[in-house]
Amino acid sequence: MHSHEPAKDMEGNAFAMRLTGNETHLMVDLSAKNVKPHDILLTLKVQNPKNVSTLQAIYISKQKVRKTEEKGMNQMQGLLTSLKKGGCIYYYRTNNLSNKSEDLFFIHPKSLEI
Repeated sequence: MHSHEPAKDMEGNAFAMRLTGNETHLMVDLSAKNVKPHDILLTLKVQNPKNVSTLQAIYISKQKVRKTEEKGMNQMQGLLTSLKKGGCIYYYRTNNLSNKSEDLFFIHPKSLEI
Protein backbone atom coordinates (compact mmCIF):
# COMPACT_ATOMS: atom_id res chain seq x y z
CA MET A 1 0.00 0.00 0.00
CA HIS A 2 1.40 3.40 -1.01
CA SER A 3 0.85 6.63 0.87
CA HIS A 4 0.35 8.56 -2.40
CA GLU A 5 -1.39 8.31 -5.73
CA PRO A 6 0.54 6.96 -8.72
CA ALA A 7 2.29 9.61 -10.81
CA LYS A 8 0.31 10.81 -13.83
CA ASP A 9 3.46 11.45 -15.87
CA MET A 10 7.16 10.69 -15.61
CA GLU A 11 8.32 14.28 -15.16
CA GLY A 12 10.74 14.50 -12.26
CA ASN A 13 11.58 10.79 -12.41
CA ALA A 14 15.37 10.41 -12.52
CA PHE A 15 15.23 7.41 -14.85
CA ALA A 16 12.87 9.12 -17.29
CA MET A 17 14.92 12.34 -17.31
CA ARG A 18 18.10 10.60 -18.53
CA LEU A 19 19.13 11.32 -22.10
CA THR A 20 19.07 8.52 -24.64
CA GLY A 21 22.15 7.72 -26.72
CA ASN A 22 20.91 9.81 -29.66
CA GLU A 23 19.98 12.70 -27.37
CA THR A 24 23.41 12.58 -25.74
CA HIS A 25 25.08 12.59 -29.16
CA LEU A 26 22.99 15.63 -30.18
CA MET A 27 23.80 17.35 -26.86
CA VAL A 28 27.54 16.81 -27.46
CA ASP A 29 27.28 18.20 -31.01
CA LEU A 30 25.31 21.26 -29.92
CA SER A 31 27.61 21.87 -26.94
CA ALA A 32 30.61 21.82 -29.27
CA LYS A 33 28.89 24.59 -31.24
CA ASN A 34 28.49 26.64 -28.02
CA VAL A 35 24.71 26.23 -27.88
CA LYS A 36 23.39 27.09 -24.41
CA PRO A 37 22.01 24.22 -22.29
CA HIS A 38 18.54 25.82 -22.28
CA ASP A 39 18.49 25.83 -26.09
CA ILE A 40 19.77 22.24 -26.19
CA LEU A 41 16.87 21.21 -23.96
CA LEU A 42 14.39 23.05 -26.19
CA THR A 43 15.81 21.27 -29.25
CA LEU A 44 15.45 17.88 -27.55
CA LYS A 45 11.85 18.65 -26.58
CA VAL A 46 10.98 19.79 -30.13
CA GLN A 47 12.39 16.55 -31.54
CA ASN A 48 10.61 14.44 -28.94
CA PRO A 49 7.54 16.05 -27.32
CA LYS A 50 7.41 13.21 -24.75
CA ASN A 51 10.90 14.08 -23.47
CA VAL A 52 10.71 14.96 -19.75
CA SER A 53 14.39 15.89 -19.32
CA THR A 54 15.31 19.01 -17.39
CA LEU A 55 18.26 21.39 -17.47
CA GLN A 56 19.77 19.36 -14.65
CA ALA A 57 19.82 16.29 -16.92
CA ILE A 58 21.67 18.32 -19.59
CA TYR A 59 24.26 19.53 -17.06
CA ILE A 60 24.76 16.00 -15.69
CA SER A 61 25.19 14.56 -19.19
CA LYS A 62 27.68 17.28 -20.14
CA GLN A 63 29.66 16.56 -16.98
CA LYS A 64 29.73 12.80 -17.70
CA VAL A 65 30.95 13.40 -21.25
CA ARG A 66 33.63 15.82 -20.03
CA LYS A 67 34.86 13.34 -17.40
CA THR A 68 35.01 10.59 -20.02
CA GLU A 69 37.08 12.83 -22.31
CA GLU A 70 39.42 13.81 -19.48
CA LYS A 71 39.89 10.28 -18.16
CA GLY A 72 43.46 9.80 -17.01
CA MET A 73 44.28 13.52 -17.01
CA ASN A 74 45.00 15.63 -13.97
CA GLN A 75 43.22 18.96 -13.53
CA MET A 76 45.93 21.00 -15.24
CA GLN A 77 46.04 18.67 -18.24
CA GLY A 78 42.25 18.89 -18.49
CA LEU A 79 42.38 22.68 -18.33
CA LEU A 80 45.08 22.92 -21.02
CA THR A 81 43.10 20.52 -23.24
CA SER A 82 39.98 22.68 -22.82
CA LEU A 83 41.91 25.84 -23.65
CA LYS A 84 43.32 24.18 -26.76
CA LYS A 85 39.88 22.99 -27.89
CA GLY A 86 38.44 26.45 -27.26
CA GLY A 87 41.04 28.08 -29.48
CA CYS A 88 42.50 30.10 -26.62
CA ILE A 89 45.98 31.49 -26.64
CA TYR A 90 47.80 30.38 -23.52
CA TYR A 91 51.18 30.34 -21.86
CA TYR A 92 52.26 28.53 -18.73
CA ARG A 93 55.46 28.28 -16.76
CA THR A 94 56.56 25.46 -14.49
CA ASN A 95 59.11 25.32 -11.73
CA ASN A 96 62.02 23.21 -13.00
CA LEU A 97 62.81 21.81 -9.53
CA SER A 98 59.31 20.81 -8.43
CA ASN A 99 57.82 20.40 -11.94
CA LYS A 100 54.72 22.25 -10.72
CA SER A 101 52.88 24.97 -12.61
CA GLU A 102 53.56 28.42 -11.29
CA ASP A 103 51.95 30.75 -13.83
CA LEU A 104 49.19 30.46 -16.37
CA PHE A 105 48.02 33.12 -18.79
CA PHE A 106 45.24 32.58 -21.30
CA ILE A 107 43.02 34.71 -23.46
CA HIS A 108 40.27 34.01 -25.93
CA PRO A 109 41.02 35.30 -29.46
CA LYS A 110 37.90 37.51 -29.45
CA SER A 111 39.04 39.17 -26.21
CA LEU A 112 42.43 39.74 -27.79
CA GLU A 113 40.75 41.54 -30.71
CA ILE A 114 38.92 43.84 -28.32
